[in-house]
Amino acid sequence: MSKNRHDQDSKGNLVSTYDVVFSTDIGNFLLQSSDFKKFVADTAIDGVNRVLAEHKEKCSTDYKIMKNLKCKGGEPGLLQIRVDTTNNPLLKNIDVDQHETKLQKDITSQVDKEKELKAKIEREAREAKTKNNLDEIDEEDEEDAEKEEPMPKSVVQPKYKIVYSYPVELQQCWEGPATSELLMTKPELKIPNELTVTINVPHVDSMKSAHLDINESSLVFEYPNLYYLDLNLKYKCNTAKGHAKFDKSKKTLRIRVPVEGLTEDSQRAFEENFKQYTMKKEERMKQLLDITESIDGQSNPVIIPEGPATPQQ
Repeated sequence: MSKNRHDQDSKGNLVSTYDVVFSTDIGNFLLQSSDFKKFVADTAIDGVNRVLAEHKEKCSTDYKIMKNLKCKGGEPGLLQIRVDTTNNPLLKNIDVDQHETKLQKDITSQVDKEKELKAKIEREAREAKTKNNLDEIDEEDEEDAEKEEPMPKSVVQPKYKIVYSYPVELQQCWEGPATSELLMTKPELKIPNELTVTINVPHVDSMKSAHLDINESSLVFEYPNLYYLDLNLKYKCNTAKGHAKFDKSKKTLRIRVPVEGLTEDSQRAFEENFKQYTMKKEERMKQLLDITESIDGQSNPVIIPEGPATPQQ
C-alpha cells in the first residue's frame, strides 16, 4: 500500500489516490478470470480501508474497473518497503518527496498557497481588531482626560448615580397591541429589590478618612474638606445587609443595599402617579371603544335570497 497522494478526476475535482501492488503472477490470473479480477479489487479496497481506519474513514465498495486506464496519475508513486536500514546509509538518505509527480507537486503547492493566504487574512483581521480596540481605548482615555475635574477649592457635592433593580417577568416584556382586557388589568405595585449608588470621587485614593452613614431611607457620604453628599433613597432599606466597595482604578465608591418597602414620601408619590395613570387609562379605554363602535357602524349588510338579511363584517 502507498500513502495517500492527491490527484484529479475527469471534472477537475481533488481526489485521494492509493497505489496497491501485487505480485507479477497475479497479472496472469487477471487476464484469465474475471472473478479473480473482482477478488483482487476487493482485496485492494480492503487494504485502503485499513489505512483509512486510522482516521475513522471508509472507502466505498461501489467501484468501477477502468478498461483503458493502467494507472491513475500516469505512473504509480514509490512505495515504502520495511527493510533493515541500520547498516545501509543509502536508504537513510532517500527523500520520498523528491519522487512526487508534477501534478502532485502542483496540487501541494496550490494547497500551501491557499493556507498561507488564509493565515494572512486572519492575521490582518486580528491586527485590525487590535488596532480598533487600541483606538477605542485612546478615545476613552481622551474623554476621561477631558472630563477630569479640577481639585475643588472647598467642599462640594460629588457626582453620583442611583440604579434601582426591579424583578422582571417574561410577560412584562410583551409590547403587543393594547386590548380592552389589557387596559382593564389593574397595575401591580412593584418596588425594587435592590438599589445601587455609585459616587465619583476622582481626587480620593483611599477611603480611610471617609465617613459613610446609611439609615432606613437616607445616605450620607462625607470626605473631610472635599466631598459631602446627602441622599434621600426614597425607599426603606435594610442597612444590615448592604455593602460598599471602593474601586481605586475608577475612583468610584459603589454602595448596594436591599430594599424592603416604601417610605411615606414614596407612598404618596405612588398614589399621585397611580391617579394620573388611571385617568390616562380611562381615556385610552374610551378611544378603544369609539374605534370598535366605528368599525361596527361601517359594516355593510348583505341580503341573502330566501332568508333574512344578515350583516356581514
